[in-house]
Amino acid sequence: MVSLVLVVAVLTAVVAAGHVFAIRNSRKSRDQTAVGDIGVRLDAFWNWWRTAGPRLAAAIDANQATSIAEELSAKVHAIDQRLAWETGPGLKGARHHLALSSEGDIELRVLTERWMSRAPPADNNWEYYPARQAFPRPSVKLVDAGGVIIDAANVKIGCEIDAVREVVDVNFSHPALMKLDERQRSRAALLTLDNLLGEDGVERWLGRITTSVEPIPGGKPVEELAAAVDGLKRVATGERFAIADGKTRDGQPFVATINLAVKRIDHLLMDEHLTISIMLLDPTPQGLTTSEEAGALNALEDELTASLGHDGVYIGRETGDGRRTIHFHVAAVGPAELRARAWARRHSEPRIEIALRHDPSWEVLRRWK
Repeated sequence: MVSLVLVVAVLTAVVAAGHVFAIRNSRKSRDQTAVGDIGVRLDAFWNWWRTAGPRLAAAIDANQATSIAEELSAKVHAIDQRLAWETGPGLKGARHHLALSSEGDIELRVLTERWMSRAPPADNNWEYYPARQAFPRPSVKLVDAGGVIIDAANVKIGCEIDAVREVVDVNFSHPALMKLDERQRSRAALLTLDNLLGEDGVERWLGRITTSVEPIPGGKPVEELAAAVDGLKRVATGERFAIADGKTRDGQPFVATINLAVKRIDHLLMDEHLTISIMLLDPTPQGLTTSEEAGALNALEDELTASLGHDGVYIGRETGDGRRTIHFHVAAVGPAELRARAWARRHSEPRIEIALRHDPSWEVLRRWK
């Protein structure tokens, strides 16, 4: 039986053979229409689901899936109007699964993880997932783009492994893309790749994703991308440091060492950017370290990293303008900042400054990627 993924504007119900369908929020506004604490909204959803879940499963079993779309959309968007959702056959034994989607917004992905943490145990009716799952579907149908179908059999892929960032850069081609505008092409590619790797797999293992309306020279079937990702998984370390030279706003040189392979998706709770700035005691005329002081700074950095342990994700460091700045990402409710300040108090020299700011998108890392 053919299963299509159908993606439409919010509150428009669509059903497909094989009961795989999705509701996508077509608005990207960050305004939240629901009020109250997010925990209250999450609890309200699961309280409703306790009685609604069996009823919705029965509606799908009776080929009446369209009847659930508006009701389920209303409950999902009461959590956050930017969320999307998808149902499909169960992947681990249940008859059906329900997945929420952050649509690529990492801050929302943290929210769907919280949603998942409050879910009931899977049963015969339902399994639950905080992101779209890898699921072999032969095609994607874009209902809000004139019903264009992207069948996986005719997708051609060009891919190149970026060993430093430990991702695969992808060029995606399909004959039907010429019927779509740029935004629709991007969405068609992402949905097809979500089917192949899962939403989190796309975030974790794919780098640049481009689309092409022209045939890709030497283009390969989409399954070749899955094989490339599997090969990357086997050798990935999560630690690939690159050294970059640059200039400050004042034109002074700086040197950065950044871990380009660390994955934001693997550290969902680490949404605070912790910076530790160590003032150089004996900088060069260009504001950089001498070889003698560099050794002492490295020892301080190693001690700090050990103090934070698993409560800090080391991003890298920048040296210039008379200081060394070390970058971590940490959890807002964790002990990392207190441990960093305790570490700083153990050292009367050099002068150390510590700052913490909310940065769910990890902008400090994206500067280098």
